[in-house]
Amino acid sequence: MSTGRKAIVVPKKLAINVDTREKTPVLFPKSMLYYPRRDSRSGRLINVRTNRKQLGIGDYRLESYPTVCVIERKGSVDELGKNLLSDDYERFTRALDRLADGCLHPVMFLDDSVPNFYKPTSRFPLPGPIIDGLIRECVERSITMLWAGRLHGKKSRYLLGETLVRVMLAYAFAQRDLDQEDILKKMSTRS
Repeated sequence: MSTGRKAIVVPKKLAINVDTREKTPVLFPKSMLYYPRRDSRSGRLINVRTNRKQLGIGDYRLESYPTVCVIERKGSVDELGKNLLSDDYERFTRALDRLADGCLHPVMFLDDSVPNFYKPTSRFPLPGPIIDGLIRECVERSITMLWAGRLHGKKSRYLLGETLVRVMLAYAFAQRDLDQEDILKKMSTRS
């Protein structure tokens, strides 16, 4: 049954932009198999490369779809506490506004375990206000939250990077019927 949509064309090469300010970036695989349809039995090989560049918003995006999905990464309750409960709050919320306004599908990626986010630290003995504040700020801006947990080991970090590629590709392919002008128009009409 035809849906009238363009077919998904899986690229053979894919570039991921990684913000230069990322101190410990996610590891991305050199290649991966992608399954473009639910009933796919064999994956399509994609060669992945990363480009470090200063991004205006977020930490990760697909170079060929810069305004479709942008991922902002936060790695600890201390980092978020500094962002949400200090003089940094105004700068942080402006960055969230730019993220929400700068792409169709903004994503907040939490790169630590749920128990670690609830663990009091010397700087922030009450993590509840940090967690509630982050959730509230993301919900108000329609920013999707992904919680990965703290993954150790190189193989796990590469699988995490592969998962982020899959998330960005899924959002990009969902917009495959739109050209860049249509995407920008769609962004400007969101409430």
